[in-house]
Amino acid sequence: MLRISAFVLAIFMLSSCSSHLALLHKEKHDTIVALDEMRIELSDMKHSLNNSQVEIQLLEEKIRAQDISHNISKTQSTSSALNAEQKLAYIERRLVQLESVQEKLASELRKLSLHANQTSGSLSDYQNRINGIETDIASQSQRVQELSELKTTLKSISKAIKAKSTKETYTVKGGDTLEKIARMYKTSVEAIKKENQLNSTKIVVGQDLKIPYDEQ
Repeated sequence: MLRISAFVLAIFMLSSCSSHLALLHKEKHDTIVALDEMRIELSDMKHSLNNSQVEIQLLEEKIRAQDISHNISKTQSTSSALNAEQKLAYIERRLVQLESVQEKLASELRKLSLHANQTSGSLSDYQNRINGIETDIASQSQRVQELSELKTTLKSISKAIKAKSTKETYTVKGGDTLEKIARMYKTSVEAIKKENQLNSTKIVVGQDLKIPYDEQ
């Protein structure tokens, strides 16, 4: 504003000099162009942020829909472990993509902030918009952190499923019966027969039996 006032004062003092008037018009034109460029940059950044936020919301809804706690109690097979690993890999890829978008937006924001600081005081309202974008980035960072925590949870789930997917084998000893073995492993005689394809309850010493999962 001081610079513009100086030009205005120079115009009044040197009204006969047309070159000063032309210079003033050029400065005004340059300021308008700079404002238009900043308006376009802000619009593009806002659009990119909105797209990222929509993607994060969709990802969160998909994760919630899976009902992870239900899967922990009901998952009993290796295929479930593979499914959890696929979800984990997908979340890791999305996190990398979102972090890349966030870094790009932060870089653009720093450049825009520097440009805004070099512009006249008439750009104060654009600084307010920049503050709004910074708030959006902080919110997005929080969501990225939540996804990171969810990734850690899924890793734990995957490990638990893998551990459970390994069936235990029991070697029959003298005096053993299917009923005794079933009580030992908190399962049922029928479950052991089915797992080992037995037609009767007869077992022999030294026989290896696969112990089914406890479905309780």
